[in-house]
Amino acid sequence: MEAETHRNLEVIWLIERAHPDHWTINHFRKKNADAFKKVLRNFHNIADFLHLFGREIEAIDGSFFKALNNKSKNFTRAKLNRLEEKIDKAISEYTEALADGDDESEDTGKGTEKTTEEDAREVENLGPKGNLKELRAKKHRIEQLRSDCETNTSGQVSLNDPDSRLLQKGGRSVVGHNVQCVVDARHHLIAHVEIVDAGNDAGQLRPMAKAGCEALGIELDPEHPLKVLADAGYSNSVQMAECENSGIEVHLPVKETTAIKTVGFRIEDFRYDEDKDEYICPAHKRLTRHSDKRIKETNYRVYYNCAACKGCPQLAKCTRGKYRKVTVSEYREIEDRVKQRVTDNPEIYAQRKQIVEHPFGTLKSIWGYGQFSVTGKRGCEGELNLMALCYNWKRVLKEKGFECVMKAITSPKLAKEAVMNRFRNRNKAVGGLLTSQLKNWSQIQFSR
Repeated sequence: MEAETHRNLEVIWLIERAHPDHWTINHFRKKNADAFKKVLRNFHNIADFLHLFGREIEAIDGSFFKALNNKSKNFTRAKLNRLEEKIDKAISEYTEALADGDDESEDTGKGTEKTTEEDAREVENLGPKGNLKELRAKKHRIEQLRSDCETNTSGQVSLNDPDSRLLQKGGRSVVGHNVQCVVDARHHLIAHVEIVDAGNDAGQLRPMAKAGCEALGIELDPEHPLKVLADAGYSNSVQMAECENSGIEVHLPVKETTAIKTVGFRIEDFRYDEDKDEYICPAHKRLTRHSDKRIKETNYRVYYNCAACKGCPQLAKCTRGKYRKVTVSEYREIEDRVKQRVTDNPEIYAQRKQIVEHPFGTLKSIWGYGQFSVTGKRGCEGELNLMALCYNWKRVLKEKGFECVMKAITSPKLAKEAVMNRFRNRNKAVGGLLTSQLKNWSQIQFSR
């Protein structure tokens, strides 16, 4: 960025020939990290003024961005245990070698204070780098790191960027941040970006959908639901139920919960009798409801019939046990509804990749922005919002052109809305002006 202030004519014109050095730029970004999110939201007003947000379909996705923290400076509990075993072994070998040296000196009558250069190298090579004092210091350091792991919610410790963590997906691992993105479908503009502490997307469906609605000012209406598209990583029964009940129409491939995975006939092969609260198996036997159970945050209903399964000719096809249990989630109806919706409307879900993967592909592959240049969640989120703003700028300029965008920015109507919003926020915060006073003031100011 410092180089661009000397080279890029557009940047030179924009900042009026100022030439800040990298330390000034770094201080500015650090100081105003929170403000970049507000700038992104303010730019939404320009895009909204140009009718670029559809507010009908949102796509959600997550991606891992590398942090300024090498893997060698990230420690998990398992990694600390392995290192401690190596150091304990090295300390043991070191003390044994010293004991053998003492015995030999007693036999030969020679002292051990002075050693040859070759002997010194051999002693130094015992264990993972260093003498006995250094090894014990490393062991103490590992104990401190383990204590930090216990107090950290992620169960990890990163030295350079304390907020980063080891993330794994598809056989690959990276020390970084889990970036979530919400994109509007009409012109693929980013509505919201955020860094979450979780290492996966399983619990992010409802929070991200809600954040996207807040960013675009969408009021949820069950009669005209907002369509939200996500991949199978967001499949979470509780999250889907919360979305469906609040006016959000979910489109995603539903994953079968680990708790109800079985060998043999699928649960879809069993017919449910709602009147008697029983399941009828493919052999036309009735499974009655028994004790329910709760796994994590979900309740499950358990159905089985030991007598009916005994001697059943299809038992081998149905289960490996003595009888078949059918375990049904309390959100089964919602899961079936989402499955059927994706089956009946494949063209809607097919839009997901081209909507939400386009921003990530542009930022990481085309622009080469796959690693944060700052540390800490706050600084990284500021940088992320800045990059989202740049992406939206380029999209809007491509769709509408420079003249149209500048006309929108200088529009008195847009300025009026900005002033009204600013005073409304102030009114909510300190109880300053009444709504009627705002209207009168705005009519005087913008009467021309």
